[in-house]
Amino acid sequence: MFAYCLAKGFLDTAVFVKALDGQIEFFQDIVIDVPHLGEYIGTSFGPAIVIKHLPVDKFFAMVKRHVTDPGQASDIAAAILLAGADADPSSKALFKFLEDEAAVAPFVAAFTAQKPRSAAMWEELTDLDLECLEDLAE
Repeated sequence: MFAYCLAKGFLDTAVFVKALDGQIEFFQDIVIDVPHLGEYIGTSFGPAIVIKHLPVDKFFAMVKRHVTDPGQASDIAAAILLAGADADPSSKALFKFLEDEAAVAPFVAAFTAQKPRSAAMWEELTDLDLECLEDLAE
């Protein structure tokens, strides 16, 4: 939904990023009651990030500021990639997105700090055979 609204111009990217930052600011308080919040955030915004309507650098800057647990940050990163793949069954958008080294860097950093807490999520990611994760898959 967010990807569609950003793509159609119904949402201004700068305003959206500012509003989202205000919401993610409370991540550490909310995650106590909603342990899979990182996955939900990644799933919700993944398609918008992969098709580049939501700037990956700004999104991960928010995550870095407000998400102190490396496991949660890794869950968000994994959910973004999986949601991006799910949004486009051919995964063309995801592979095009991952050609950009600057876009890939925050994901590699998140997975280097800690792999996703869900083994199933990590298995799904490695099944995508993403070149940028080859060194981390071992």
